[in-house]
Amino acid sequence: MRNPKEHLEDELQAIAAVERHACVERADFECGELLQIWFLHHCEG
Repeated sequence: MRNPKEHLEDELQAIAAVERHACVERADFECGELLQIWFLHHCEG
């Protein structure tokens, strides 16, 4: 089992990744199944 600090570091990295791609246009997001899956994967905790 991972310790809380490692889990928090993973969460912070996921947030940074989502923020880097937050500029995607809504239409592109709605049409991009892989992009949607990617975002969901990084938002799961």
